[in-house]
Amino acid sequence: MKKTYFNHDSNARNDLKLIRLRSVGGFEFYGIYFALLELLFSEENKICIEDYDALAFGLQCDTNKLKQVIEDFDLFVIEDDCFYSKRLNNHIEEINNKSKKAK
Repeated sequence: MKKTYFNHDSNARNDLKLIRLRSVGGFEFYGIYFALLELLFSEENKICIEDYDALAFGLQCDTNKLKQVIEDFDLFVIEDDCFYSKRLNNHIEEINNKSKKAK
């Protein structure tokens, strides 16, 4: 999979889940969300949460805010102490399908 970029929906700010996220944490939470998507994309869309503090340090954000973004807005699926994005899975599938067709 080409890892240079992933699609960003130009109307993402209008998604009801993201409106709810912004109503609580403003564009700071919105930025954390997209930083997480970028990180997930580079990690094959799965990050295990061993230490929120270390993850927050890596993203240069507050640990409690990071935890809220991950856990409180139904934007990520959490399983076995790991999380991923269903929406990002769809984007990755599209990239992989286009790559297979191009071959």
